[in-house]
Amino acid sequence: GEDDFRDLHEARLLLEVSILPQVAACRTEAQLRQLVEANERMRAELDAGRLGGEADAAFHLALLQAAGNSLLLLYGSFLQRFFRDPRVGER
Repeated sequence: GEDDFRDLHEARLLLEVSILPQVAACRTEAQLRQLVEANERMRAELDAGRLGGEADAAFHLALLQAAGNSLLLLYGSFLQRFFRDPRVGER
C-alpha cells in the first residue's frame, strides 16, 4: 500500500545518498556520462510535463552500477520493479 511505497522510496533515498562517496571514488568516465545523460533526459521529460519514468530508472540504475557492487545493483533492480508496478508489494 501507500506505506510500502513510502518505505521503499525512503530506502532508495537512503541507499543512494550513502553510496555517493563510493560512486565518486569508483565511477568511470563512461559511467559519469551515463549519469549526466540520464539526468538530462529526466530533466527534459520533467520540463515537458512528463514524469521522467524511463530516464529516472536509467539514472538510478547507472548510479548503482557506478558503485561497483553487484548486490546493490540487485537491490536497486528490485526497487525499480516495485516503482514500475506497485502491485509487486501486494501479497
